[in-house]
Amino acid sequence: MEEGRGATIIKTFLAVFGFVAIAIAYNFLCFKNFYIPEAMDTAQLARNMAEGEGYTTDFVRPLSIHLLQEHRADRSPMLKAPHPDLANAPVYPLIVSALFKAKAMNYNIPRKAAFTTYQPERWIAGLNQFLFFCAVLLVFFIAFRLFNSTIAWISALVLAGTELLWRFSVSGLSTQLLMVLVLGVVYCLVRMDEWQRQEAPSLKKLLGFGILTGVLVGLAGLTRYSFLWLILPTLLFVLLFTPRYRIKVPIVVLLSFLIVVAPWIIRNHSASGKLFGISTYAILEQTATFPENTLQRSLTPNFEKVTVKNLTTKLFVNTHDILENQVLKLGGSWVAAFFLAGLLVPFRNPTAVPLRIFLASSLILFVMVQALGRTHLSDVSKVVNSENLLVVFAPVVFIFGVAMFFLLIDQIKLATPIRVKMSYAAFIVAVSAPLLFTLLPPGSRPFAYPPYHPPLIQETCSWMKKDELMMSDVPWALAWYGDRQCVALTLNREKEFFTLNDDIKRVQALYLSPQTTDGRFLSQILQPTTWEQLAFQAVARGGDATGNFPLRSERKELMPHHLFLTDFDRWNLPKN
Repeated sequence: MEEGRGATIIKTFLAVFGFVAIAIAYNFLCFKNFYIPEAMDTAQLARNMAEGEGYTTDFVRPLSIHLLQEHRADRSPMLKAPHPDLANAPVYPLIVSALFKAKAMNYNIPRKAAFTTYQPERWIAGLNQFLFFCAVLLVFFIAFRLFNSTIAWISALVLAGTELLWRFSVSGLSTQLLMVLVLGVVYCLVRMDEWQRQEAPSLKKLLGFGILTGVLVGLAGLTRYSFLWLILPTLLFVLLFTPRYRIKVPIVVLLSFLIVVAPWIIRNHSASGKLFGISTYAILEQTATFPENTLQRSLTPNFEKVTVKNLTTKLFVNTHDILENQVLKLGGSWVAAFFLAGLLVPFRNPTAVPLRIFLASSLILFVMVQALGRTHLSDVSKVVNSENLLVVFAPVVFIFGVAMFFLLIDQIKLATPIRVKMSYAAFIVAVSAPLLFTLLPPGSRPFAYPPYHPPLIQETCSWMKKDELMMSDVPWALAWYGDRQCVALTLNREKEFFTLNDDIKRVQALYLSPQTTDGRFLSQILQPTTWEQLAFQAVARGGDATGNFPLRSERKELMPHHLFLTDFDRWNLPKN
């Protein structure tokens, strides 16, 4: 019970039990329905795949319509047929769709009962928390190989006690899956370095780990396109630290990576003429030419106006923000400061040196990738968003941060073992303090209103037929909760709206949430042709949306916080 296998079993049981207990407490006290657009977008995409509709989306971006029309010989925008998704990488939606197939989901929200949480989102959170647990296990095994069991246990506990990562676990984003894949890459690199240091290394095993490394990097890139760049520091590691097989191993890594990635890249190019679909233009978003989310809402974008100065300005401004606000708080924990302080401190294990070079080079690269790839999604949620790339490396940073903490403790030379253990406990409690305080009262409201009210969205969408097109300022929410095809608001309600409505597909309903109805007075409501002005006019005139706007029947009970305009009083008809 105290030594050997018995002690290991007890420790493992307590660790698993503790993680499950934290997960239950966090879900009960802090769970929040999806509030990030990409989470709802990938969820509705996964549901479509689970129901046999293929890789198609109900959330339609005007830019996606433009790409399809420009690329297809028949200039079809694919709105009367299932619209192909051109925005999301496939791996995470595929995993969620497998969950939806394995567990019969109830997508209907009870109308009479008080709404608290949406059942499918609970299951997605459970999936991500399972992946989070896998990440904790991988951190333990990596730290154990690099240092010792004590550092391994504390690194795992620090990771499990990081409040920011628990927020990511219930966000619906693919961050936890990316952490597992990146940790898998790190584990493979550690094993490759260990094997090549032997007197007679096995080429077969090195090539095997090389293949696995390339596959994992490819899967990470197909989980989030930005992580295709991870192949560069991976190849750098292999080239520098496998000197006996400097040609064979890197070639195997690169080929396995390309074999995984190539089919999907070919699919994107075949569908849209772009290797990464809409994501190809992420570098142009939030520049002076395309501020906020104007690029994705544009039916006729003019890319010729983009200049090199626009891109360099975006790079410098966003890099400054990342260095100032994210690097020192990587993963939402000050353990990252220990990692930065220990960059020049030598460790006994020779594998720690090349791995630290891999980590440092990856962080430098992804600071630039994150800066250039920033879009409007980073403004919706400042920290918990899909464009927070650095947080994916937090588990490995924590391992080196904990190792640096141990070096400092060794320098202090505490007199007794009990004092050493107390210092370890104090360190873990201090790191986990944000999580502990989060679990204390008063807690948080489970749904994200404003602007999302799932029962209202689902009821509104139930007035529409499945093949009818809606338009909204929150199209991802209508696609997810309402299961209806919905296009994002065009840039204005004059030229582009009528181009879509008259020439492409008729828009039969407009839903505006508090995101628009609560618009700014001077810069939005008073500006001509804005959707905020339309909402203001409808409210001011008691529901009469005058002018040449074709949708004139309004559900007055939803005003003034919500605006629902359609072609006739659909709410008086039987539900579809």
